[in-house]
Amino acid sequence: MIRGDGEHGARGSASGRARGGRVFNATSANGLLFAFEQLPVQSGERFPMVFNIVTRAVSGPLDIRATTSDIMLAMNTAGSP
Repeated sequence: MIRGDGEHGARGSASGRARGGRVFNATSANGLLFAFEQLPVQSGERFPMVFNIVTRAVSGPLDIRATTSDIMLAMNTAGSP
């Protein structure tokens, strides 16, 4: 288990480990927006990674409504997350 310092770092280290290990990463809402820069790069690499996204409203820190506003952004990257 590797703990990233933030969402961007966690996705970057997951990309590095996918070259020789099993990778699982999870995030939701605002965390997905922080990691969004990594998604097109990692989908183009075609390494097997599991990315669990808990759909939640993208807004204030205490918003727990279930919406698809975060996952729809990720679905329009170069490949499926």
